[in-house]
Amino acid sequence: MKKLFALFKTFTVVTLTFLSVFFMVQKVEAKELTKVKFPRTEILSNGNAFKTDPVTLQVNGLYTLTTDFDLTDYDNNLEDGDYFTYDIPAPMSVDARTMEIEDEHGWKVADVVITSNGEHAGGKVMVTMKNLDKYKQASLSITSVSGNINSTFRIKKAVPIATPLPLKGYGKNDRVNIIAKSSQGGAYDTTIQNFSKAGGVIQKKEWTSAALGRSGSYWHPWNVYVNTNKTDRKNFVLKDTLKTEGYQFIPETFKLIRGTLRTDTRGYINQKGQFEVVDITQFLSFNSDYTQFTLDLGNIGTEQYFLTYSTTAKNVQGTTITNYLEATENGELVKPFTNRSNVASSATQSSVDTSGASITIKPARSIILYKRDKETGRGLNGVKFRLTDPNGVSTEFVTADNSQKDPGVYQTPRLTEGEYTLEEIETLPGYKLDTTPRKINVTQDGQVVYWDNLYAPTPVEATITAKKALANRALKANEFTFILKNATSVIARATNDADGNITFSNVKFSRPGTYHYTISELNNNLPGVTYDTSVKNVEIVVADDGTGKLVVTSITGAGDTDALFTNTYQAKKTKKKLTAKKILSGRSLKANEFEFVLKNQDGTVVSTTKNKADGSIEFPEITYDRAGTYQYNIEEVVGSEPGITYDSTPIEVTVEVTDDLSGNLTTSLTYKDLRDTFSNIYVKPTRVISITKTWSDVDNQDGKRPSSVEVELLADGTRTGQSLTLDASNNWQASFSNLDKYDSSDNEIAYTVAEKQSQQATDQPSQEI
Repeated sequence: MKKLFALFKTFTVVTLTFLSVFFMVQKVEAKELTKVKFPRTEILSNGNAFKTDPVTLQVNGLYTLTTDFDLTDYDNNLEDGDYFTYDIPAPMSVDARTMEIEDEHGWKVADVVITSNGEHAGGKVMVTMKNLDKYKQASLSITSVSGNINSTFRIKKAVPIATPLPLKGYGKNDRVNIIAKSSQGGAYDTTIQNFSKAGGVIQKKEWTSAALGRSGSYWHPWNVYVNTNKTDRKNFVLKDTLKTEGYQFIPETFKLIRGTLRTDTRGYINQKGQFEVVDITQFLSFNSDYTQFTLDLGNIGTEQYFLTYSTTAKNVQGTTITNYLEATENGELVKPFTNRSNVASSATQSSVDTSGASITIKPARSIILYKRDKETGRGLNGVKFRLTDPNGVSTEFVTADNSQKDPGVYQTPRLTEGEYTLEEIETLPGYKLDTTPRKINVTQDGQVVYWDNLYAPTPVEATITAKKALANRALKANEFTFILKNATSVIARATNDADGNITFSNVKFSRPGTYHYTISELNNNLPGVTYDTSVKNVEIVVADDGTGKLVVTSITGAGDTDALFTNTYQAKKTKKKLTAKKILSGRSLKANEFEFVLKNQDGTVVSTTKNKADGSIEFPEITYDRAGTYQYNIEEVVGSEPGITYDSTPIEVTVEVTDDLSGNLTTSLTYKDLRDTFSNIYVKPTRVISITKTWSDVDNQDGKRPSSVEVELLADGTRTGQSLTLDASNNWQASFSNLDKYDSSDNEIAYTVAEKQSQQATDQPSQEI
């Protein structure tokens, strides 16, 4: 049997390409198609592609007129140039445009020209077939041709009462009643909005996702507005779930913006002014089939965020997509609006492109096979099947991309009618082979088969390491704990060994991909320890080795350098006061009369002090912040106090500071040779005053010299009561001895002597000695 790889998807709505040129219809022998059926015409909101009640139209609102057409009356009787038309009635103001329609093969098989008759005057749609020879060249029949055309319009003037308009395909009678009124705006209180979601309208966009292993031509873009009312948020987490089967989040499209958001009167939030794109790689996670994501924003405070992302689209008539966005703070649900009861922001959008047109040409007596991953829905290329016809003749084929880049597709050439048997004989590494044969009854309309397999590769386990360092004391085994987590949950826990090694063993991976984890240290409040609060980002790349076994191809961000956690141990500071004693013999000790210095072992003066009246010597407290042995000398400052003999021998003191390794320092103090006292001696100062009497009488030639003279001693001008007698026997010389040198105020005493009056001598003045 001749193999024909005509790859396309039955009933797939194919995108129209908007062209900037006017397409001329090829001049061939053509006919007008007058038997075209219009089974459905609807008016849709252009914003979300939902059906709109025609009696609720708004003046100047933009709407889409979507019309299905059916050419089955022309099965195998269509030629290039064949055309049909339908009218769009007044008072619709139609947007003129031209476009081409592609079929499932990517062949441009029709031109569409939409013309406007003017404002409030309606318009016309004309569809002309072309390039149908490609089907003949591929030995494909042209049957069951159907499609859809979308045109946009506005009602630019009020239609206050129900007005009937002719419209093919609308209702049972091809008529529609419309009412159009001016819209009424209103203010919106943004203080009630915690978060919300908008958008989701299908767009034509070529995209490729390595994570999903697929590409497409349409997507649904979504916007999420976070913390609109600027509430102080802690541990804030977003979780969005696709509630409609067959759709997936596209991981590569996620983008988070932090900045100031502005709301208009409809409560729609826009980025405004300065903003910052936030890297969310470490905080964003998906489930295995990418139908749910979790974004852990953590403590965002009063910051506002704008999240954008896209989901896959089907672009199939009648399909919709619904997603369900929840938010939690500290694990508790947060309502989207403070004044509403709903606990999630749910949005549903049509998955039909209403911006253009589509067509389906269904080849008769054909089988189209879609081979898919059971969990993700991703098409699988390279899977081998065997097809056995009613006569027992078998043909083998392998799935591949079709013309629309959909992977995992195979379409048979035209078959004879009857029962066929389809078997999977070889699957891809890591997938379970489904050996159950399927019976397929091929009729005029052909058959579509979906064959899903479960991907179950051999898991792989990885060892992820980090390093622990502790400053100021030795590290102990198992005293610090670390966690390995993804964006939503803890994956593993580990403690350090005595050498600081941290090992997360047996971390299991059951799917290929790039995994982003974080390593952080738990604060278990060990006394005296300052913890390293940094978060280390680790990336693990897991791949299928081609045999269905997973292997870890790289681990980055881990190890002794990239994932080093450094803690610092510092015991609480302690203080110690150094003391000594002072003894003075010979007189009473006075406060502050002797000075002392405290020197460290380097000879540097630490502090100075003076004695108290009781002889105690106290230096200011010394603060210690670490264990050790500290040597000090206490020395007396030698003064000039009269009568004092100073103690010049230093007192040697040792302070031992001990750390109990639980955050506490203790001190002990010892004195060398148990000596802690300075001993000074005071001897009262005295003086001797010698007196000599001299005469100026020429050796007493006149005989008038007295036989003796008495002198008295005065202290600071005051008689002391002491006197001496001078005569020839002592050679007129004598001395006052053992006299106090200083008075009670330590002032030196000024002594004077004076002669006492006698009969033989006149008064003599006193003399200071």
